[in-house]
Amino acid sequence: MPVISSILDEIKWKEIGVLNTGNFILMYSGNESNNCGNGFMINRKYKQDVMNFDAVDDNIITIISVPSPTEGTDELDRTAFTIN
Repeated sequence: MPVISSILDEIKWKEIGVLNTGNFILMYSGNESNNCGNGFMINRKYKQDVMNFDAVDDNIITIISVPSPTEGTDELDRTAFTIN
């Protein structure tokens, strides 16, 4: 389960992107006027858990977290979740 290390505001970069830096990955969104912008950082070890990064605009980044089935869940449900 990815843990967001930091939420960043006023990044002031002109683009949308992903920056690998040390032990962390920065996912960010900016605009052409170098105003605003935001992003978040996660630990590099959780990179495979991020299915997609798509910024809505320079002010909005949506993070969707979906809990996975636990050991107490039916095996068929766990398998279906893993496949999808």
